[in-house]
Amino acid sequence: MPDDPQMPGLIPLIKKFRPDLPIVYRSHIEIRSDLVHIKGSPQEEVWKYLWNNIQLADLFISEQLLMVNIVLVLTHLVILRPSCKQVRSQ
Repeated sequence: MPDDPQMPGLIPLIKKFRPDLPIVYRSHIEIRSDLVHIKGSPQEEVWKYLWNNIQLADLFISEQLLMVNIVLVLTHLVILRPSCKQVRSQ
């Protein structure tokens, strides 16, 4: 079971019942554009599900640079660096 569920499936439901409510969707899962463009791949199937919902958000925030060429069709895109720093041993 994932310890950090992503729930883009709620976006259409929120838009239906609260169309005036701005929705910000933040994703920190890795979505690789090189894999989502492979026809019939599991990545393509998952991306289609995610994007079908994410594109309804008012703002999409992503930590992953590998997916930028996919989401440039969105007018509001923010790319963030990961929120935790790598700890180096000394």
